[in-house]
Amino acid sequence: MKILAVDTTGASASVAVQDTEKGKNSRIFSETSGEEMNHLQALFPMIEKALGDAGISKKELELIAVSTGPGSFTGIRIGMAAARTMAQALGLPMAAVPTLESFVYAERTSAPEDGEALERSAHKEALSGDPIVVCPMLDARRKQVYAAAYIIENAARGADGGYREIVSAGAYDVSGFLALVVKAAEKEHAALIRMYGDGSDSYASAVSQAAASCSVDIEYALRSSRYQSAENVLMMARAMAQRGDTVSCSEVKPDYMRKSEAERKLEAGQLGKKTGRKKVLKKQQPAAENGMEIPAADESVTYRSAKESDVSAFAALDARCFSHAWSEASFRGELDGSKKSCYIAAENSKGDIIGFAGAAYVVDEGEVNRVAVHPLYRGRGIADHMMDMLIESSEAQGIASLMLEVREANRSAIALYKSHGFNVEGKRDGYYAETGENALLMRRDKK
Repeated sequence: MKILAVDTTGASASVAVQDTEKGKNSRIFSETSGEEMNHLQALFPMIEKALGDAGISKKELELIAVSTGPGSFTGIRIGMAAARTMAQALGLPMAAVPTLESFVYAERTSAPEDGEALERSAHKEALSGDPIVVCPMLDARRKQVYAAAYIIENAARGADGGYREIVSAGAYDVSGFLALVVKAAEKEHAALIRMYGDGSDSYASAVSQAAASCSVDIEYALRSSRYQSAENVLMMARAMAQRGDTVSCSEVKPDYMRKSEAERKLEAGQLGKKTGRKKVLKKQQPAAENGMEIPAADESVTYRSAKESDVSAFAALDARCFSHAWSEASFRGELDGSKKSCYIAAENSKGDIIGFAGAAYVVDEGEVNRVAVHPLYRGRGIADHMMDMLIESSEAQGIASLMLEVREANRSAIALYKSHGFNVEGKRDGYYAETGENALLMRRDKK
């Protein structure tokens, strides 16, 4: 089976390709982005490179695997959109691989690499056949982690030798999670607990405290295998395919494991009470128009970088959303490569552009120009997703700050921007000449 695997849940994006017909241990061709949080720009070139190195064309692929999360909210969305789009275009099944569980497949039986032996002092003991605990811990911020613990019954046989979950995957307080792991590992008489993920780095002091009171040795995985990897995703996908655990692209769903900041605020009423957003969304039931049908509630949306051929669609949608719309010439000037900018396009399942967001850059500053979502698709978090991607792309290009202007009366837009770290810095009275409305100036600095 020829498999392509994608992982964008961590700081670096990665892809992996393998032809299993050449044997289970056949070479895995992989690529990892050199820059952190550069998923949108790096992903498709890496896919092309890995496929080329493996000598496999897209048409020869038989399975596409993607890491479903948890991890970076924006990263998950980018990887998911890319993988689902390819699977749909090629008519291929997919393997939806849980990010935390994929770390079990990093626990290989190969010797430590040069210079890394000290990080894996218990390697020999782990290969003796005693059970070991694989403990992935991803930094979820705010002193929380996305984490789980799995015990490999016979480490000498690797992940294929059988493993089971001993601490359920979830979002945890760091110290509380480590206490659960220690208790479970001691109960299982494990020989070793091995820590994976950036959370084990971020909360190293908590790991040290847990180790001090634990009868089971705790050590860190090798740096070469400590973090999210498309290779791990591929190996797990291979096992899933062997047991028939594949799905269609429409069935692959992200596992954020924790709601985004904007979603939490909305549920808490912090957005709804101030902006009336909840009320608007409940009432918003526009009829089908211009040949576009009312979308299904679970219709998938694909996000990608905009291209020059999107000019007409952007202008049409802009005219639908704004009374003072941009011309095709204005959008062409943004998308023809003559200026430094970034535009995100959102497409429905039929390939119609139903949203876009863009910013233009000067040196290390940027201005958010337009954010638009078709009325039939509002209330689905599309603008939220596009803003995440726009901010991530801007920061990856070295943009230190983003500015924007928004109508003072547009409370839903203001709430959206505030949820993404923009703060009001000033006001321009009567800025919008056609209505006399005031404009708020908002700014977001890179953290």
